[in-house]
Amino acid sequence: MEILNVKTRQIKGKKVATLREQGEIPAVLYGVGIEPQSISLPLKEFQKIFKTVGETALLSLVVDSTEPRTVLIRDVQNDAMKQLPIHVDFHQVNMNEELDLDVPLEFTGTSVAVSSEGGILVKALYELPISALPADLPHEIIIDIAPLEKIGDAIHVRDIKLPKGVKVRLDEDQTIAFIEKPMSEEELAALETPVELKVDEVEVVGEKEKKEAEEAAAALEAEEKEK
Repeated sequence: MEILNVKTRQIKGKKVATLREQGEIPAVLYGVGIEPQSISLPLKEFQKIFKTVGETALLSLVVDSTEPRTVLIRDVQNDAMKQLPIHVDFHQVNMNEELDLDVPLEFTGTSVAVSSEGGILVKALYELPISALPADLPHEIIIDIAPLEKIGDAIHVRDIKLPKGVKVRLDEDQTIAFIEKPMSEEELAALETPVELKVDEVEVVGEKEKKEAEEAAAALEAEEKEK
C-alpha cells in the first residue's frame, strides 16, 4: 500500500492560494466516525502516487506523523487551464463495510473480427460500477476482446470473470463491448461529401408563423374597413 504523508491545514478560504503557490494542495479527510479534517500535501508527491492508485486503490495516509489511516482518494478537482490538482478529498474507510465504486475497464487482446474482417470495436462502457470490501477492491478490471471473432459478437457483464469478493451493480445482460460492421464505400463517401443547401429551399424558423400572422392582421383590417 502506498504511503502519503500530509499535515494539518490551518489556512482556509481564499488564502489557500498561498499554499498552491508553495507547491501544496489543500485537501479534506473525512469518513464514518471522524470529524472532517483540513489537511495539505505536496503537489508533486500526490501526482506521483495518484498515477499508481487512482480512485480505486487503498492508500495509507499519515497525518502529522500519527498512526496511518486507510483511505481512498474520492475526488480530485483540477485547474481548468493548467490541469493540475487544486483540491483533494480523502475518505477514511471501514474495512468491514462494502463500498460502491466505478472501476475503470482495461481492454486487452486482439479481436479477429477487427484485424481480419475490418470490424469496429465499440466500447459501450469504460467503467464498471461494483461493490466490494475495501480489501477486495480491484484497481482495474481486464476485458479480453479475443472472444470477439465475428461481426455482431459482444461481451456482456455475465461474461466477465470478477475478482473474489467483487459484485457488479449492473444487469448481467448489459453490453460492455461489441463488434460493429465496417462502413461501406458508399457510406464513407456520404460522410465526405459536403451537404449543399439552396437558399430558397431552406425555411427560416419562424418565418412561416410570421407570414401567417401578417396575413391574419391584414384580413382583419380589411373586414374593419368594410363595416
